[in-house]
Amino acid sequence: METWPRVGPRGMIVALLMGIASLV
Repeated sequence: METWPRVGPRGMIVALLMGIASLV
């Protein structure tokens, strides 16, 4: 799901958090 726009470092942090939440 790579439909999010490039928000910058904040967007990457959010993506990482969501990815971790999915794993957990």
